[in-house]
Amino acid sequence: MNANGALANKYILLLIFSLNADIFSVKDALRTTRMSSQACRSWRSILLDTPSLWAKLIDLDVLDQVTDNWRNEVLRRSADCLLWIKGTKRIYNASLWVKGPDDVNRIQYDVSSLQRFFFSVLAAHWSRIERVAVSIEAGCVDSQAWRCIYLPAPRLRDFELEFHDMDTTLVAPIVPLFANHAPLLTTFYAKHVKFDISAPWVPALRSITIGPPTTLSETLDLLETTPLLETLRINEVPTEITNRICSIHLPNLQEMTLSGPFGVCMTLVKSIVVCTQGLPLRLSIEATGSNPGELNPTVLHALSDFWTRYFGVHVPVTVGLEILSQSFCFSGNTSDESDFSFTFPTPSAFSQLLHAFTLSIFHTVSQLKLEIPKSPPARPELIAFLLSLSSVKILHADDRVLQHLQELQKETSQACLPMLKTIKLKDVSSKPEDKILPFVQARKNAGIPIKTFDLTKYSSTLVVGVSLAFLDKMEGLKVVYFRLRVGQARGQGPILIRYVCGSGNPNILRF
Repeated sequence: MNANGALANKYILLLIFSLNADIFSVKDALRTTRMSSQACRSWRSILLDTPSLWAKLIDLDVLDQVTDNWRNEVLRRSADCLLWIKGTKRIYNASLWVKGPDDVNRIQYDVSSLQRFFFSVLAAHWSRIERVAVSIEAGCVDSQAWRCIYLPAPRLRDFELEFHDMDTTLVAPIVPLFANHAPLLTTFYAKHVKFDISAPWVPALRSITIGPPTTLSETLDLLETTPLLETLRINEVPTEITNRICSIHLPNLQEMTLSGPFGVCMTLVKSIVVCTQGLPLRLSIEATGSNPGELNPTVLHALSDFWTRYFGVHVPVTVGLEILSQSFCFSGNTSDESDFSFTFPTPSAFSQLLHAFTLSIFHTVSQLKLEIPKSPPARPELIAFLLSLSSVKILHADDRVLQHLQELQKETSQACLPMLKTIKLKDVSSKPEDKILPFVQARKNAGIPIKTFDLTKYSSTLVVGVSLAFLDKMEGLKVVYFRLRVGQARGQGPILIRYVCGSGNPNILRF
């Protein structure tokens, strides 16, 4: 092989090794690289001569070993290249049972070897760390150990610290975080870390996750200075009374997750202008610690207005409504593959919430996922919600939901879900006939028959001995499901069964 060919092969190998050495994207990246370095002499030479690969392999999950040997070797191989550090498992203090002078055994906590290694790397190599994402137990919090993060961070791009069981704040009352110098930083995840929201590195952020001790007012101030944000996660920001009115434009936002007191979530929802550039926007709002008194007409109008604006840009195609004994969840996805969800914990607020989510724009919805309790609450509001879904063709539900729908239909002269053609049945009770047959028969009598019962997704949940043979009376109805082969060999898939009711073989509907 000539020199050019050998060089090309080396570049191709380096590209493959680089792709496999991304600890944030590739599982077991460090193990794979180590094994590759032991495969043959030429591969080993290439890998050991490329310190930038090893610098991106500081995987604390894999390096959590009894001795420091392999940890120190990986760090040595990184030379002076930019470091990537990842740890998805919590870094704990070491615990030992120690017998005291009174002969009583007690737990004594000490710094673990992994913890000592992590903090030594931070202290000695902070200026060359490019990405750090670790999970820390609250017991590991020591302001002295963290003093390096208040030094300039000239190469830092991603900074993600997740503290667990933390009830205090990691603060440096005098020196600002990163000494106000982190010019390349784009990802910031650091709840329980106090920072200056007016720091010069804040406007360049693309992704931010914040929580206590950041206040609601500080959050609003921060968002007004971060127009480049693509990901926003706000978790448990404390309740704060504010009459502040602002309009925050985040034109690049593609993911927003809000979790916390309902009042805080609503203030943020009213303040943030939904993207109008057609970018997908994943949206999750989880209200906590709420009470029905917060759902006054003004707030409900703001909630409806927000969702109307959101759906005006992100056209809904699938909607899910889940009403449980202690929670209300509204979710789904849109034509641009945006996901959305809203969760509220107060059962007594169901009627107000259903009213807020009954929107004329739902005529675009083609699929409905429905889960409602034995005795559906807020029946008039639930009926109005169903009537707004005039284009739904596919319903995901169990047989109990079909029974409830039939009962609700009796309370209105308008047809609920008039375009419905397919039922994707996710489960059936032990005696489904009384729940399913009246619904199917009523739809047929009204001239809006169900065409297909699809059990393909949920066939494995059907109870052995359950029979849907009663559907054979509904001539023309198609039933589709999977059935295991008799004596099925390993690797063989189940058989897809398609049966048209009235064909004279109802036994095929016995499971």
